[in-house]
Amino acid sequence: MKQRDAYRTTGCFDMECPGFEQTRGAGLKPAAVIDPLSHHKITIKVLQDRRTRDWWIHAGFNGSTPVIGRYPAKLFDSLSRKATHIGMGGVVGVVGSTPTPPMGSGYFPSHKSATITDISYIGENGKLTPFSLNTRKVETKSSCYSVSPITNARFSYGGPGGCYAHA
Repeated sequence: MKQRDAYRTTGCFDMECPGFEQTRGAGLKPAAVIDPLSHHKITIKVLQDRRTRDWWIHAGFNGSTPVIGRYPAKLFDSLSRKATHIGMGGVVGVVGSTPTPPMGSGYFPSHKSATITDISYIGENGKLTPFSLNTRKVETKSSCYSVSPITNARFSYGGPGGCYAHA
């Protein structure tokens, strides 16, 4: 089945979606849980090859950005030409009636919470540009998880969890 942009057809939105081709020996795996006490700086780059139109994912710790895999252009409709939206943040999940786990470091946005910094994009001119576009904040359960506004190309997110799916 051909995957459609914005996960409208498959409901799929991460690197475990059908069609992602992981690079052999990649140190960071898609959808990996990272120890919240690790204090690593994680760098993520998403680049489109102009010739093949494939989307390549680079990710690593503390400045290293090896290739971890790619999404072939044939998986997408409009995304095979260019990206028009980007989403970033955290996601948690739970099965059954157990409470949700913490997100990030377990703290609401503060100096102790998980932080995404140095947000930038590569424009059509090929230049790296700090992120300063209008954004939309999405919080599904702000009593358990929260996100700060993007300021100076950075934001914080997280929370203690403890919510129930049907509460």
